[in-house]
Amino acid sequence: MFKPKLLVILLLYVAIKSLFIEFAGSLQNGKTILDFIDVGQGDSIFITTPLGRTILIDGGPNYDSDAFLDDRIPFWDCYIDYVIITHPDADHLTGVNRILKRCKAGLLVFPGIPVESLDSDLYKGFINSNALRDNKISNKSFDKVIDGVEFHFLMPSEFMNLNPKNTNDHSVFLCMDYGGFEALFTGDAGAKVLKSMTSIVKNKCGIDEPLEVLKIPHHGSKYNYDQYFTEEVKPVVAVISVGKNKFGHPDPQVIENYAKNGTEVFRTDELGNISIVINKNKSFKLK
Repeated sequence: MFKPKLLVILLLYVAIKSLFIEFAGSLQNGKTILDFIDVGQGDSIFITTPLGRTILIDGGPNYDSDAFLDDRIPFWDCYIDYVIITHPDADHLTGVNRILKRCKAGLLVFPGIPVESLDSDLYKGFINSNALRDNKISNKSFDKVIDGVEFHFLMPSEFMNLNPKNTNDHSVFLCMDYGGFEALFTGDAGAKVLKSMTSIVKNKCGIDEPLEVLKIPHHGSKYNYDQYFTEEVKPVVAVISVGKNKFGHPDPQVIENYAKNGTEVFRTDELGNISIVINKNKSFKLK
């Protein structure tokens, strides 16, 4: 039998956490926040707009993104406005698969890679899950203004021919503009895709160099670096989401190349969660 005392404690916990989340949201004061969640060797990014609308890009391979979200979204009423799965690799999809079992998405965005082209039980499970039946989905490029923040969702497969088995190259690109502050998220896109998408990103997203923030693709792998792309967008700040791995990520030469380009690189394996707070006047600070 459930004890009244335990019920009171539970209700107090729920009330206090609700107030905390509401209070935390009110502190934004017109700010947009980019949170690069430390999920080890994987990706997970959480964007909060000035009025508290949310975008989740990938969920990492573990429970770190869950823990992060628990401090920002009520677990009993978990709603995320946009959930992006850049591509169906385990270090991006695993966490999202789990999060979507308890959270509702306003729109679920992912590349429409044919399930039969991949030998992936994880992806097959996702395609056949309730997540696709319970949420609106999009596999196409589109633009959206949310609370004064411009977002451009881009599917590389619409602009070039891609091998469906090379999931990295299908990565959804997301570019963002808030009062002239521009950020670009590239999933695990390979070097050839970066080069091909350079003019598309600059034209469709209206990116003016320098780009304020770039999410470096594929944990800083040398196979996901393109000099032309880097020189064209000229990122001021770049973030690498990376953890302990056997692949040599991030590649030292990649970091050196960004540094030569005038880019300051920040790594989740060194700093943990990385938060970038953006003001209306384009100024920003890292936490």
